[in-house]
Amino acid sequence: MENVGFIGSGDDLKVIKDGEELKGGEREKAIKQFGLEMQRERVEDLRGSLLEETDFLIMPDYPISEENYERVEEYRQILRDLDDFESAKLPTPPEIVFEKSRRVQRIYQEDYVETFKPNY
Repeated sequence: MENVGFIGSGDDLKVIKDGEELKGGEREKAIKQFGLEMQRERVEDLRGSLLEETDFLIMPDYPISEENYERVEEYRQILRDLDDFESAKLPTPPEIVFEKSRRVQRIYQEDYVETFKPNY
């Protein structure tokens, strides 16, 4: 959001745009937009991490069955296709991903993976 700033917190939160304090519906709209932008960044970061963590599984010399390779490819495609960031839910990775990547295990153990609803 260009030229928008936030001062304070909770009910005392002031939203400033181009030097003017927003009120009512415009204030609420700006807060919601900010939440959606934060949501998008969060999902994009997680998606990027999960894709990066599964790169090795699709390398030509990595020993993986054709069935697992296809599952990993499908999972990665679903991650790349995520575009509804407001209600995004990460897909469940194939078992081979959990078995081979502790970082993926940690990401999915975090409670924020289940639901990405922003707090606004």
